[in-house]
Amino acid sequence: MMRRRLPGRVWARLVRHRFQGLCLRTALRTVNGRLPLVVHARWDDDAVALLVSCRSGSPPLAQPRPPYVTGR
Repeated sequence: MMRRRLPGRVWARLVRHRFQGLCLRTALRTVNGRLPLVVHARWDDDAVALLVSCRSGSPPLAQPRPPYVTGR
């Protein structure tokens, strides 16, 4: 049972580490340089879900889409 879950846990840890590296390379941190907090990483069969807590003062993770402009 543990052998089946071990690759998933390793993959979830790797994705968490890569997400934090992405936050370092982009503007996803506060003015003081603090990163968003990854509370939990869960692995399913083909995906990893991250529960992320953004600290106050950090930019939003998802920007609202601009309205579409038609060509008329």
